[in-house]
Order: sequence, then C-alpha cells, then structure tokens
Amino acid sequence: MHPVVLTLHERGIHGAVLQLDSREVKAGDVFFAFPGRSRDGRDFIGAAIAEGAAAIVCERGSKFDTSDPRVIEVDQLEIQLGKIANDYLGAPSEHMAVYGVTGTNGKTTVATWIAQAHEALGERCGFVGTVGSGFLQQLDAAKNTTPDAITLHHTLSRMRQAGAGAAAIEVSSHALDQGRVAGVRFESAIFTNLTQDHLDYHGSMDAYGAAKAKLFTDYVARHRIINADDAFGASLIARKLTSVVSYGMVKGDVLTSLRARSGATLDLEINSPWGKIECEVLTVGKFNAYNATAVAAALLSAGKSPADVARALSALTPAAGRLERVVPNDGAGVKLPMVLVDYAHTPDALEKAIIAARESTSGKLWLVFGCGGNRDRSKRPIMGEIASRLADVTIVTSDNPRDERPEAIADDIVQGIDTLGRANIEIELDRKRAIESAVVGAKSGDCILIAGKGHESYQEISGHRYPFSDTELARSALNARHAMSAKASHAAF
Repeated sequence: MHPVVLTLHERGIHGAVLQLDSREVKAGDVFFAFPGRSRDGRDFIGAAIAEGAAAIVCERGSKFDTSDPRVIEVDQLEIQLGKIANDYLGAPSEHMAVYGVTGTNGKTTVATWIAQAHEALGERCGFVGTVGSGFLQQLDAAKNTTPDAITLHHTLSRMRQAGAGAAAIEVSSHALDQGRVAGVRFESAIFTNLTQDHLDYHGSMDAYGAAKAKLFTDYVARHRIINADDAFGASLIARKLTSVVSYGMVKGDVLTSLRARSGATLDLEINSPWGKIECEVLTVGKFNAYNATAVAAALLSAGKSPADVARALSALTPAAGRLERVVPNDGAGVKLPMVLVDYAHTPDALEKAIIAARESTSGKLWLVFGCGGNRDRSKRPIMGEIASRLADVTIVTSDNPRDERPEAIADDIVQGIDTLGRANIEIELDRKRAIESAVVGAKSGDCILIAGKGHESYQEISGHRYPFSDTELARSALNARHAMSAKASHAAF
C-alpha cells in the first residue's frame, strides 16, 4: 500500500474522489498538485482548499503554506499517481482482465473488437480510447486517447462496480511516455505496428518506438501479444520477453490465412496452439485481418476456446469512423457511390485505407483528406505522394488546422506530388464543400474515401472546436443526391 494512501486512511479519508483539476474539486475530494507542462498545479492549492478539499497531495517545494494539516508533500508525485490511485481505489485492474493496446495504427479497432467480443460472449467489457470511455453502447467523450492516471483508475473502478469483468484500453505513446497507465495490471499488452507518427512530440522514430516498448518492458502483463510481421514487433520479440504470444500472416504463434474476401467481409482461417478458427469478419482490408488476429490471440491466451473466439469474431462490426460505410437515410431504388469514412491520419494508415477501399469498388477511387495542424509536418508530403499514386481523384482539404493556416498545410501535402500527379488533385479547403463535391462528382460504381477525422464530431480551428462530422455531412450529401436522382427518375416517367 502506498504511503500516501495509508496517510489518507489514517485521516479517515475513504471513498473520496481524486482530482487533478482544482475547478472540479468538491467538498471531501482529494486534490493532487504538481508542476505540469504548461501550469503548476500547486498554484491552485488555495482554490482547492476553498472548495473544501479533504486533503492536498502535492509535489514538495510548494510556495503554498504546507503547514496546513490537509497538505501531504511527496517527492516526484507525478510518476507515483498511478500507484496511489490504484491502491486507493482498491486495485480495480487486479480484479478485471485489462487489455492494453498500443501501436501506430489499429488501436481503436483492436480495443473496440475486444470489447465487442466479450459482449458477444455475454461478458461485460469496458472501453477506454480515442472514441470515448465507458461501455460501447454509451461512451463518454474523451479528451485524450488515454486519460491521466487518476482518471483511468477511477474509470476502471466504475467499470468494475458496473459489473465489467474486462476492459480494453488504447495506450498511446504519449501515455506511456508520461506514465498515465502506471499502476495498471494487464491481462494482455498488445502491439499492432509501428510506422511514422507523433514525431512532433517524440522527435525521432527511435524515441517513438522506445515509448511504445515500455508497455512490454515496464508493466505487469500476463501475456504480451506482438505482431511478428512488423519489423518493430519482431525486435520486441527478439528481446526474449516473457509470456510472448506472437501473431501474424507470415509468421507467429497465432497465424492467419486470408481465404477469401468480398466487398464487405474477410474469410479467415486462424491456426494457433489452442486450435483452429474459421470465421467471416464483417470488415475489409488486409490490415483488419491483422487486427482480427490480434484480438484472437488475446482472447485465446486469456482462456477463451477456439469455438468461442470464432463466434465472437463473427459478431464483430467496424469501429466508429474506421472504414465506416455511410449510407443515405433511404437508398432504395437509386444507385449511389460507396462512401467510407476512416480515421487514417498517418502515411501507413492512409495507404492501407486506400488499398482496402479500392478492393470494395470496381469504379474509381475518390479520396478526400487533409492533415492536422500543429502536428508532424514531415508526413504531409508523404501522404500527398500516397494519395496521388493510389487514388484516381484526390480532393485535398482542411482537417483540424488548429493554429496553422489551412493553405500552408495543403501546400505541404502537394509538395509530395509530382507535376504529372497533380492533374488529378483538387484543392478545396472547405471540408464540407470538399465532401459534397466528391459525392456529386462520383459515379454510382465509384468509392469515396473520406480520411483523417473518422469518428470526430468537431473541427478544431484556432483553439475552438466547431461541430463537424464527416459521417453526417456525407450522409446529408448522399441524401441530397438520392433525392435529386429519384426526382429525375420520376420525371422521366
């Protein structure tokens, strides 16, 4: 038991809410204060006490009068938050099967599918990730892919109290670098892949990879599920870590063959030390065969039977904003282009999403995408080159420009496209108009991939988040085209 927790108990402080934000403090709460990246939480100790905080746990060295009996001073508080929260809240992760998923791409899909799989087998499973936290049927909005350590342990505790026997967590490289999953005991730590992203934060691919590796080297996990076909995954396996279960389509303990694929499903055969699985998964794209295999490996290593895993995989549906098919409210009687919305915002993810979308159509592949502002600029021309090489028609638009000029971001993207490739490139910085233009211009046999924002319900511009949904805008455009086509067809008669 952490000494801070023992002190709180000695003072009769049981069942309190742990807080990092002084604005959220209510009477009886415990406020944690330490220097942050932009502000020093210790500057708000007075405000927390004024709101009735039962105790203040702060980094030693505060300018506040620490003789106040409610103040508990701690050295290196930030790195101890997870352990303190875990111990105070009754170690919720020790009473649940917690799956931690990390990797550049696939985290949301794998974590969502693990939660769906447990639900399909009649077991309640929580979810924490990019699209929200809670239970899949009702997710609360997320500020970060992985929340701070205190919020995470509170979330796991509430899930356990609500009857969850498992939880699937997306674990970002930022979270691993900042210790946000400290104190969590994992049933499985799962690695999907490593490709370029977040170099604005980590500075180099080596530092980025080192952050990802922490989930497998620095945390307690009963199993380490690692993609053996990924170069970085292979390097993790070569470290001779304990309890490794490798997976892949070329090599691995859990090995998948893609027997067939249609426009909507993947027919998989998965061979493993636990037995063979044959199933159809409602998804497209070879990369999703890898995601399904990661889920199978995690479930099998957790003790699920091959028959149960096959049943669970067959019940999976695409995660929100991950190659999500958008259909009009009434599509009867009118042929329309296929529209897919995907979160792909890295070079590797964009390439894989385009290839998967291409497999879903016999016509042209239209791509609508941009790049986020205040993020890794070096990937923009790479994504431009991928778009010009793989899509038939590309509309470069605005993503979340944040504090950058959309025109400058678009210029960076176009820098990766040679003169010949620019013939099929259009720039429309109004994302709404870009989506509408694609829906109007595409033919009925074509496929439109709208990439970059996926599930997001906002567009971030100059510090403000404005309501914006690729899915809803695409549906509205499809509805309008359907209405016009139906009217024209009716007039012809």
